[in-house]
Amino acid sequence: MAKKVTVSPVLDGSVPIEIESMNLSQTIDSMLPNEATEVKFTFSITPGAAAKTYPIKFNIQFYNTYNDYYSTTETGYIKTLEGNALPKLILKTVTTNPSPVQPGQDFRMDITLENEGQLSAKNVSVTLLGLKNDGVSIQGTTSKQTRSIIYGYDTSTITYNLSASKKIEAGANSLKLKLDYSDPDGESHSDEIDFFINIQGQDSQTIVELKNIVSPASALSPGENALVAFDVVNTGTEDARNVKVTVTADKEIIPRTQNTIIIPTLKKGETKNVQFQLFISDEAVTKNYAVALNVEYDVPSADAASKQTVMQYVGFYVENSTGKTVPRLIIDSYSINPKTIKAGQPFTLDLSILNTSKSSAIKNVKITLNSDDGTFSTVNSNSFYIDNISPKKNVKKQISFSSKSDAAPKQYTISVNYDYEDDKGNPYTTKDIVGIPLTQATRLVIGDFSFPPEAFIGNPVPINVSFYNMGKSTLYNLLVKLEGDFKVEGTSYFVGNFEPGKTDSFDGAITPGAAGPVKGFVIFSYEDAEGNPQEVKKEITLNASEMPAPPPMPGDGSIPQEGGKKFPLWAYIASGTGLLAVMVTVILLVRRKIRRRKELLFDEEL
Repeated sequence: MAKKVTVSPVLDGSVPIEIESMNLSQTIDSMLPNEATEVKFTFSITPGAAAKTYPIKFNIQFYNTYNDYYSTTETGYIKTLEGNALPKLILKTVTTNPSPVQPGQDFRMDITLENEGQLSAKNVSVTLLGLKNDGVSIQGTTSKQTRSIIYGYDTSTITYNLSASKKIEAGANSLKLKLDYSDPDGESHSDEIDFFINIQGQDSQTIVELKNIVSPASALSPGENALVAFDVVNTGTEDARNVKVTVTADKEIIPRTQNTIIIPTLKKGETKNVQFQLFISDEAVTKNYAVALNVEYDVPSADAASKQTVMQYVGFYVENSTGKTVPRLIIDSYSINPKTIKAGQPFTLDLSILNTSKSSAIKNVKITLNSDDGTFSTVNSNSFYIDNISPKKNVKKQISFSSKSDAAPKQYTISVNYDYEDDKGNPYTTKDIVGIPLTQATRLVIGDFSFPPEAFIGNPVPINVSFYNMGKSTLYNLLVKLEGDFKVEGTSYFVGNFEPGKTDSFDGAITPGAAGPVKGFVIFSYEDAEGNPQEVKKEITLNASEMPAPPPMPGDGSIPQEGGKKFPLWAYIASGTGLLAVMVTVILLVRRKIRRRKELLFDEEL
């Protein structure tokens, strides 16, 4: 017989199970040989635990009839079903108004996020990536938005006001969302989701849209099939020809049916429904997979048919019941020095790389940095190795770069590619993007002045000078004016935005007020690409003198000449009148030129 039998579970944190009761053990007074007695314990499953079978050890202590002490350990098993799923944000829908967007158009984009988990996502940060001046750019607001909380199974809509460049390419244009949030236990989560917006060519009268998209609303598991269906609609005024519809996804999402459907002609106003059957392979991990829906078609034109593309995407959230989740490396902060980089200037990039997991280390980390368009290059190697990053720890690295001297001033990106392993040796690859602003030094070249060799008090002197933008940056709000110890004829000249390679000239007139040296400046004031005011001065120097007095006249009214000849008074008056006429003509020409320039500027503004 066994006496004073004490049973207690052994929970060492290796399994996501906790005991609910304050009494951590159960005691049985006695048990006869081959007797069975039931003891009860209440356990809770840690939120976010994978659905699987977990072992639990039980310690059993007892005495026999001779009061000899015994202790043994037995193992029991608990099978968990899907419980309180951790928060998981996915991109549910993306809509634009207007739709589709045309080049040069302002538009609103609404992004709906859905929390597919049961637990709330807190401190949600949403960053829109992929913005650029010659593509899609943001209007006056930050690309980062926040939400304090998104409850389980709830949705939240993020709105961005955007602009499509006049130079943007028609078709599908790629953007990216970076999502950062935490679960109720404070564990950080991060994800990046690619999506596309459709840009319609301005001259096209054929508009194909994707409508009524149907995709799985709940989480998928490896081995399951997933149906994607949608309508392809021609909302334009002309037929679309050679319409090719395809779906593409990561290698873990395999087409069960043919992944390409051809529609020879989609007439104006016509709708075709298409369906694709996809399969989730066993290699799929727990994450959100992007499935791209692509439509390519020909638009008839007078010369030749042109290609148009439309792309949208749906998200498949896959949960692998084996508990295999993707460990995350993210850049939690970075800085550049100097803060404003001029083309051709070297700079340093300081990165802080964080392991977001609070329980798993990441090892054998290889990080490679690339400038996608070659604008930047590393001074030394573009990759480095980190042996290990502990949970919730970060590693700081500094990398030196050089920049191309002829690069256009705009925002560039550097890709940060990670190759690493989890604590079990499973390999992973992820990618981050760092934005680097680059500017060009302004270069305004001013030509030589053109004005008469002599100046007289009270007489206007015409001033002409040409100027050139020899740099690669636009000079904004360029204004040219005259200042000095003279009277200015006319007004200043507002050039506006002075683009690279452009040439212009300034015409004005100055009137000396006193004899002697006359000094002043032609002043060019403008703003650079960062909005910083700049000023360039070109000095004017000339010498003014009194108008020559007429020589004394003899009694007969004539002016003596060399050799005893006399110059008639009427001829002298006529010559003076002629000089006055020339000066009046100069003033009129300068004023006419200034007036004409104002008229041209007024026409441009209209």
